[in-house]
Amino acid sequence: MKKLMVTLFIAIIGIASATASETEFEKSMLKGIEKLTVSSTVEASTEVTNYFVRLSEINKGEWLPLYYAAYSSLKAGFQQEESEKKDGLYMQGLEYIRRANTIKPEHSEILTMEAYLKLMYISNAAMTRAPTQTGEAIELLEKAKALDPSNPRPWFVHGQNTLFTPAFFGGGEKNAKPLLEKAMSLYKSQKTASTIMPAWGKERCEKLLEKCQ
Repeated sequence: MKKLMVTLFIAIIGIASATASETEFEKSMLKGIEKLTVSSTVEASTEVTNYFVRLSEINKGEWLPLYYAAYSSLKAGFQQEESEKKDGLYMQGLEYIRRANTIKPEHSEILTMEAYLKLMYISNAAMTRAPTQTGEAIELLEKAKALDPSNPRPWFVHGQNTLFTPAFFGGGEKNAKPLLEKAMSLYKSQKTASTIMPAWGKERCEKLLEKCQ
């Protein structure tokens, strides 16, 4: 009986330690997400990227730090004015997403971020890259939609890309509107599993829909 009580005590300590560790991870993730939300310069976004990379090294089995490292690389790419440096940031983001995909394969959010990074890389030299590379990115979005029909982000990214694609290539407001409307309906009904899961895009989607009215 005494041996059983000792065993149960050890097991309870183990469970408590795991819970505490998970909580600490979530706190660290939330801190990084807050930093990402307010990062308004390339330097600030790069600092956030480095934060998430360090977090990924501590939590090697977690895909979310690498996902957010990719997202902050994407944001830094938006903020960067030099074309060559933009490319570097988008490619850096794609490397983080590749690593996230090895931890969590076939995940809707990861595929959406991969497509988003590829589309922004393409847009940085659209005349030469779009004809041969856009199809692959759109396929990733379609796969992301199929993997999680409740995820608004692949619809948003698809709609945004369509809106800024010339009408004679199948883009423009008319073609973008139904995609963005679908995204918005999913944003309104989406329930995230936790506070550290991806939840971005709704405000941007609302603004783009206004352009389509």
